[in-house]
Amino acid sequence: MEKGTLVAVSVLTDDAVISGSLSPDTARNFGKNIAKQLLSGLEDRGIACELAATPTAKGATVKVDLNGLQGESIFDAGPFGASTKSVFKVSYTATLISVDGTRLFRFEGREASKVLDELPREVGRYVAKRVASYYSAGK
Repeated sequence: MEKGTLVAVSVLTDDAVISGSLSPDTARNFGKNIAKQLLSGLEDRGIACELAATPTAKGATVKVDLNGLQGESIFDAGPFGASTKSVFKVSYTATLISVDGTRLFRFEGREASKVLDELPREVGRYVAKRVASYYSAGK
């Protein structure tokens, strides 16, 4: 894609399967944070972008669908005493559509972390890196 091509970013959370101690509000906020990190990652790479609830005809579109968000507590009866650890997992699908409507990529990703707030950054930055590769490679 041409370096000046605008990218419209949308993150959809409505169909996400939420489990464990997490709520639909958590998923919505999680999606907002993914969008924020994705926009920041694209801007850091010199790519013009905007947040869009729905794809626009102005440029390319990157869409992240949050498929699942899970929070679980794991009991550990370790040698130095019992403890409980939290683990958060996210699954998502990212799709990049060019200006002419060609699907440039679609991939499914999974991330896990002990800290929920780290996951949006990991997802957003990874998707931004993948999008940027289509600019630098001229694909």
